[in-house]
Amino acid sequence: MPHLRDPAGLRTFDIATPLNGKIDNHRPGRHAGKHRLGNKLRCRAARNERRGDDDVLLGNVGGHEFSLCLLLVCRQFAGITALARGILQRIGHDEFRTERFHLLAGGGTNVRRRHHPQVAEGDHLGLIDAVVEAQAALIARWMSVGFIHGVMNTDNMTLSGETIDYGPCAFLEAHDPNAVFSSIDTMGRYRFGAQPSIAQWNLARYAETLLPLLAPDPSTESDLIEAATERIRAFETRFRGHWLRLHRGKLGLPDALSDTATAALTDDLLAIMIAERLDHTRTFRLLATVLRGADRAVADLVDDSVRWLDWQSRWLADITTDPQSTADAMDRVNPAYLARNHLVEEALAAAATGDLAPTEALLDVLRGPFTVRPGLDRYAAPAPASFTAAYVTFCGT
Repeated sequence: MPHLRDPAGLRTFDIATPLNGKIDNHRPGRHAGKHRLGNKLRCRAARNERRGDDDVLLGNVGGHEFSLCLLLVCRQFAGITALARGILQRIGHDEFRTERFHLLAGGGTNVRRRHHPQVAEGDHLGLIDAVVEAQAALIARWMSVGFIHGVMNTDNMTLSGETIDYGPCAFLEAHDPNAVFSSIDTMGRYRFGAQPSIAQWNLARYAETLLPLLAPDPSTESDLIEAATERIRAFETRFRGHWLRLHRGKLGLPDALSDTATAALTDDLLAIMIAERLDHTRTFRLLATVLRGADRAVADLVDDSVRWLDWQSRWLADITTDPQSTADAMDRVNPAYLARNHLVEEALAAAATGDLAPTEALLDVLRGPFTVRPGLDRYAAPAPASFTAAYVTFCGT
């Protein structure tokens, strides 16, 4: 099995891929019977520069798909509370996903034209490269703010590099690579720190759907499988590159700082955050206050202040720009507010009674997540530890 280290570099976890980590050489047609394109919905979509036509064909694969326009019908089942009906409207550039790609005729051409026009027509290996890059950048971004998708199966991963179908999602409170909130993820497959390896596994399944295009002649299949496999393996390097670039910004480090030095500071910081159960969002935000003169803004929150202050001194030694301007730049990438789990649940509970005021207030806060405003301290505060310990999310949350 191949191995990936989680972004903090703290533990190794396996990717359960077939053929000792290589792309499986099964043909999609062998398994196509498991899927059915059903409940097709033809919608008229506004023409824009990223679409070549104004017809969008959406398919319901597996019977659990949210389409562009869908009436949510809620019924009373034993032990389950009935909720109000509503309309869910999801706007996306298309419905091309890693799971269903082989089911869509001409999908490769459409994906290339809409999302990866830099790839030459017919360059299927180049298309794999482009999709790997888009997903590596996306997942690095969402993990940098502590987001846990919750259900990263292949059907919930797009070729365009957009985030979709994250019903049981949540945000980290204390930084924890093993954090899981989804009720269906009993084995922790989609835990916070496993998201890069799961993405890589999903991309391997996507590459398998291209095999009939890559190797129409079975005699060339072996070499092309290896070439595609190498591109999937490159996800780890691409993800790590994006992860380190983002953390240079989050830590106010100069762009010229080497990956080795950036990784050492980032990994050591996350190790302390794990050991001390420090809040992910609040800790990064407090670092800017250290640059503004509050030397013990974080040190007073930890048990091992010696370890923290040692890291802090190393970090400050690598800050080469004016502290005030650096702190301001950090505040522009480290949110003060996000959709903390307890605030979301509070808004949902109130909405179920017909009171949308908490929802509207939360949305107003989240429209300016990087700007601290008076009277909003509760939106920046971590949830009580007892809430987080018992918190569970569900598909459809």
